[in-house]
Amino acid sequence: MYVKEAGESIEQLKAKIEEISKMTTDLAATAEEQIGATEEVGAAIDRVTKNIQEVEQDISEMAEQVAFQAKEINEVKNFAGELASAVAELDNYLRKFQI
Repeated sequence: MYVKEAGESIEQLKAKIEEISKMTTDLAATAEEQIGATEEVGAAIDRVTKNIQEVEQDISEMAEQVAFQAKEINEVKNFAGELASAVAELDNYLRKFQI
């Protein structure tokens, strides 16, 4: 009788060990999947960071170009004002010679 009960206990223990072993294997597989996903997320973050840096560089270059163009526009505006003044002076001077 004790031998039979011992045999049944060993079978139950064996079943529990197999169940725990399967759970451990499943857990390890899940952990590996999570590691892979984490690596993919890290790679994606690196790509996004690189893209952001490239966009920031492009924006910086555009800002420099806009500042340069604004300076040129102001120079043209100032020249146009000076030219208009010179034309007005020349017009006044030439009116003196009209008959």
